[in-house]
Amino acid sequence: MPKSVIEADYVVIGAGVAGMAFTDTLLHHGASTVAIIDAGHGPGGHWNHSYPFVRLHLPSRHYGVESRVLGNNSIVRGGPNDGLSSMASGPEIVSYYRDIMDHVFLPTGRVAYFPMTRFDWRAHATSLVTGERRAVKARKKLVDATYAAVEVPSLQKRKFQTDEGVRCIPVNDLVRNALLLHHRCGEDRRRRVPLASREWRRSRQHQVDRPPRCLVDQQIEGSVHPGFIRDVFYVRSGSVGSNW
Repeated sequence: MPKSVIEADYVVIGAGVAGMAFTDTLLHHGASTVAIIDAGHGPGGHWNHSYPFVRLHLPSRHYGVESRVLGNNSIVRGGPNDGLSSMASGPEIVSYYRDIMDHVFLPTGRVAYFPMTRFDWRAHATSLVTGERRAVKARKKLVDATYAAVEVPSLQKRKFQTDEGVRCIPVNDLVRNALLLHHRCGEDRRRRVPLASREWRRSRQHQVDRPPRCLVDQQIEGSVHPGFIRDVFYVRSGSVGSNW
C-alpha cells in the first residue's frame, strides 16, 4: 500500500518542454499548486538525451517558457547562419530548464517536483530510486505532458538484427565515446601518433590534409571517431596504424 500521497491542484506528468511551459503559465496566471512527476533525472525532457550536437531549428526566443527568454536574443556573426538569430544548443536548453525549475518554480512554494518517478496511469507513482509507491491525487486536473511521445534512439531498443560480434550504438554515443577517447588516449596521441603520422605521410602524401586521430579499440571496440575521416589511427597492443 502507498505510504503517502502526492496531491496538488494540478498534477503534471512530464517535465519536458510542454510540462514546463504549462506549469509556468499556471504560476504566473493564477494561484494553483502544481506537482510535477517525471521519470527523468532532470527537467528538459528529451533534451537530456538528445544528440550533443543538435541545436534548435528556430530562434531561441521562440522556445521555452513564457516568463523567461531562452538565450540572449543575439545575432549570429559568421558562418552559414550569419545574420540570423541564435539557436540554442542541447546543453544550453537543459541548463535553461534546470535554472527555471531551481530559481523560478520551486522558490514559489507552489510547485512540488518529483524526478526519477514513474506514473502508472492508475493514480500511483513509484520512485525509480527507492521503489517507494505513492498515491497521486489531482484536485483539479491531471495533465499528460508526455502526449507528444518524443523518442530518442539512445533510449529505444533497436528493431533490427546485427551479425554476431557487431556492436551497434546510437549516434549519441559517437560523441560521448569521442570524449572518452580524448581522455583515454591522450598519451598515445602525444607520443605515438606524430611518429605514425610522419611514416603515413611519406607513403600517402596526396591524402594528407588533416592531422590523424587516435582510437583505442581495446577501450571502445567498434566505436568511430566523429568526423568519419580517413586518417583515423588506432592503438592495439602497443602498435599504431591506419584503420582504413
